[in-house]
Amino acid sequence: MIYFTADTHFYHYNIIKLCNRLPYFNLDEYSREIATDMMNKRLIERWNERIKSGDEVYHLGDFAFCGKDKAITILEQLNGVKYWIRGNHDHDLAKKVGVFFEWVKDYHVLRVHDKSQQDDGEWGQYHQPIALMHFPILSWENMHHGTWHLHGHCHGNLEKSKGMRMDVGVDTNNLYPYSYEDLIQITNRFKLPIKIAPENTTNRVHSTTRMPDPVQRRFQIGKLCIPIIRKILCDNWV
Repeated sequence: MIYFTADTHFYHYNIIKLCNRLPYFNLDEYSREIATDMMNKRLIERWNERIKSGDEVYHLGDFAFCGKDKAITILEQLNGVKYWIRGNHDHDLAKKVGVFFEWVKDYHVLRVHDKSQQDDGEWGQYHQPIALMHFPILSWENMHHGTWHLHGHCHGNLEKSKGMRMDVGVDTNNLYPYSYEDLIQITNRFKLPIKIAPENTTNRVHSTTRMPDPVQRRFQIGKLCIPIIRKILCDNWV
């Protein structure tokens, strides 16, 4: 399975208060070290509860606020094959522990193999493109042709998008990572209609963007009405 997360901020004491990560504890009763250890333990548990050893996980930045040794201690406890999109707090740490990730980048377009069922019940395969970056951006590659944009940085404070952009930071999901399937279930805007290739064609992956049937029907009706409207306007003008 494929997972997405961001803004774990391991060892960052201030984020516990800023994002209310330990809501049932009075932090004044604990030292900074104990409180951060409690947060780290909870993040690790919830990561491993979802992500297993063979799963892939894309971390979209702000991994940890610590040095190399502490970061390695955390990484050795986290399941999954890891990929890292650097956040604004990661650049120094990425140079020290980047070898624990398959790659480290600032931006990446991932293509997830998927399938979709049409209205007639037929199934087709395609690759869902996903633009990954730590920061939310207003425009990204093929955003009007079905590409999603996943990001972190905002800790759930950014106004929700009406498009295909989503904050996948841990503070938006009770400290859990999101799976690709989670994103599909959260909103049907993340599911593209697929056009099935004819059976006699080669076995290639096809991905097309077409309007949903109700929209297409309205569009077709609109085209039929145009000549009538023009005639009415011309008659009244004369």
